[in-house]
Amino acid sequence: MNTTIKDFILNNYEWDKDESPEDAPENKKENYFSICHYILKTAKEERCRKDEALTSSRFFQWVSGLPSIFDILYTFENAADVLIEQDIKIDKTIYVMGEITAIYKELLKAEEYYQFFKTL
Repeated sequence: MNTTIKDFILNNYEWDKDESPEDAPENKKENYFSICHYILKTAKEERCRKDEALTSSRFFQWVSGLPSIFDILYTFENAADVLIEQDIKIDKTIYVMGEITAIYKELLKAEEYYQFFKTL
């Protein structure tokens, strides 16, 4: 990635003032922790049963469904295709899963900050 994971999350989060739910944070840098919280919350609501935790595997499955608020899988698949076309030896699945896992970990870290700030 040429940008930081934080920038990538901000750039790929989709917020539409006319179509986003009321609790969806506006796509601005100062809303970073709220955006991460909202992405994880949405992934959990859409991918998990009530008593299940959102795991990296479930997050990957959610992203694979190309959710409208955070459509990132296509980006990584295209990047992997470009690398393969340039004759760079990579396993596309491992590359995509590795990048999405890194994003999931960043979202979890930001969620911890979000919960901390919420208690202040």
